[in-house]
Amino acid sequence: MRAAGAARSVHRHVSHVRDLELLAFLPRVRLILDKDEPILAPFVSHDWSSGQHRPDEPLTDILAAWAEARAEVLNLLPGPAGQGWTRRGFHPPSGKRTLQWWAERIYTHARGHIFELRAGRPA
Repeated sequence: MRAAGAARSVHRHVSHVRDLELLAFLPRVRLILDKDEPILAPFVSHDWSSGQHRPDEPLTDILAAWAEARAEVLNLLPGPAGQGWTRRGFHPPSGKRTLQWWAERIYTHARGHIFELRAGRPA
């Protein structure tokens, strides 16, 4: 885990969000839609993918993979009137969570990192 106050690069932020959406959020969405109340693996920590970060990976590749993962999540989600929003999975640290909760979590997680990056930019 990074030290308190330690800044992440733009590259690291985007890699982290891509990794979480591709390797954690997307599989959870699939499981919730495919099985009745599946047990979802917990995250080891917020920075669980830090050891896999490749600083030399082109940012364009990271952004493309993130866009693909996000598009796949969006394609899996039900329409506004769909009944799938109430499907649940059990996530040990969080308890029973609906598909709607996970969709909101995906959005707020990425949004939080975007705000964090904006706050770090000089005015």
